[in-house]
Amino acid sequence: PNLHGRVAVVTGASRGAGRGIALELGAAGATVYVTGRSTRAEPADSYGPLLALSGLAAVPGSIDDTADELSRLGGQGIAVRCDHGHEDEVAALFERVQREQGRLDLLVNNAWGGHESFDGVFDAPFWQHPPAHWDSMLDRGARHHLIASRAAAPLLVRQRRGLIVTTTFWDRDRYLRGNLYYDLAKAAMNRLAFGLAEELRPHGVASLALSPGWMRTEFVLSGHRTDEAHWRERPALARTESPRYLGRAVAALAADPRVLRKSGRVHRVADLAREYGFTDIDGRQVEAFELDRPAAAPPAAAEAGALVIAREPDLPVDEFRQLLIDSGLGATRPVDDRPRLQAMLSGAGLVLTARAAQPGAPLLGVARCLTDFAWNAWVSELAVAASAQGQGVGSGLLDELRRQLGPQVSVTLAAVPEAAGFYDRLGMPRLPDTFCWRREG
Repeated sequence: PNLHGRVAVVTGASRGAGRGIALELGAAGATVYVTGRSTRAEPADSYGPLLALSGLAAVPGSIDDTADELSRLGGQGIAVRCDHGHEDEVAALFERVQREQGRLDLLVNNAWGGHESFDGVFDAPFWQHPPAHWDSMLDRGARHHLIASRAAAPLLVRQRRGLIVTTTFWDRDRYLRGNLYYDLAKAAMNRLAFGLAEELRPHGVASLALSPGWMRTEFVLSGHRTDEAHWRERPALARTESPRYLGRAVAALAADPRVLRKSGRVHRVADLAREYGFTDIDGRQVEAFELDRPAAAPPAAAEAGALVIAREPDLPVDEFRQLLIDSGLGATRPVDDRPRLQAMLSGAGLVLTARAAQPGAPLLGVARCLTDFAWNAWVSELAVAASAQGQGVGSGLLDELRRQLGPQVSVTLAAVPEAAGFYDRLGMPRLPDTFCWRREG
């Protein structure tokens, strides 16, 4: 598409989806105001928990980096530091656009604070998720989008043309199981795009929501210990798409003279790729991410690129067996007695698994626990695949196990000698008065 002479604002464009969108708009020749809180000199400081879990020392990317790169691609990048939760900063941003450009053709609402309350747990009932998710996902998600749209609307209405794109996640109105707050936030964004469309349509301005698939953002790549140049070496990432695939969808919509026909709806990047004929940067037209496909991870987990630790009472026995072997526990477990392994799973009170956050991810860890959920719990296995050891999988499983059991339940386990130091480092006390009758056979 040719977007020379067009002016766009992309919020939350330091990294991830926003960066991919800004780069593709720049490649099409647009002038792009790149906004966010992370500058080259001063990165955003609210990502501590996610950084710790992803293994990153600092937040990747900045608005300056994005603006420079899109300028190299042929557009004009203008970096503007803006906290989209502050109405005065947002108003000043659009006043500047009007003053410097005299027009606005496209607003992309992408600012998202959902990662800021990330605690490593995705798939849990709503009463086990912290209320902090409301602030990070609704207040620093849907509200950010509304404030920016409110400030941009007078410019768009005055010129009687333009487009507002809201980035979201949507799967044919299915419930985004595993995180009620995430589902509410995305539903609010989708409804926001619809409401804006209803009110802007008489003025010739379009509004729509746009849903990508599972993107290889910086956090996802870091979570898989790889980068954009080597992601194909990770089979688990086979169904991913680059953030620039989303960017190409935005560029195609911005160049479509009949985009008003699409106003008010949620569109998937994969569907638009077929309609407009664009591909991802590797030449593929990646299929849409759908939750009812086998082994689809919760969408919030896919966004962050971290582990999914969840109950899995129906864990396939063959996966359990292979993990025992891969972890080194196979030498002390009946791995050649499949019925007995199945009985071990069926008789457990709590089975937690750890998997990487993507569809079809292999099993990385298991905690199998015998418990009454009221007084005592015995961790019979804490098994972590050798390839994932030392990456926080075991401690993450134990943290989630204790959270699900509650503080009223004592937790006991027997460690193989080579793992004793691990439990010492976790601060788990040793018991001097434990007794045991050994199994016979």
